[in-house]
Amino acid sequence: MSKVDTAIERFKNGLSCSQAVFSTYAEDYGVSFETACRIAGGLGGGIGRTGKTCGAITGAIMAIGLMLKEENPTEKQFKEKVYPHARALLQKFATRHGSTNCNDLVGVDMSTPEGFAKAVQENIIKTRCPEFVRTCAEFLETLRKQA
Repeated sequence: MSKVDTAIERFKNGLSCSQAVFSTYAEDYGVSFETACRIAGGLGGGIGRTGKTCGAITGAIMAIGLMLKEENPTEKQFKEKVYPHARALLQKFATRHGSTNCNDLVGVDMSTPEGFAKAVQENIIKTRCPEFVRTCAEFLETLRKQA
């Protein structure tokens, strides 16, 4: 099974979008599945279900940091290498899906109980979000092949 398929499957099996993307790649860099899920646990639903930046994106951006393992993460040069990849992901995602904002992507206000209930009741999360996970995992696959 490809990493892209693994991330989508993890999402479909109950992980949040951020957990699904981050855990799929974090394991390759010494972060256990459980720890990766804990780290990414608050990022789903557009960061704490606020409907802001899509959790698949935030999970992928964290994975980018792990992928640049040759760099010293406390040095300015590290950030200068991560930022262009993060911007490229945001641009690719927005071009493909029209936004990077969870509320825009799912069409409901995830920060309200009513909005979240509608997303669940109408299967919006199950039908739309796997494509967002796919986009982020495909981006990471491309980056991984370049590294």
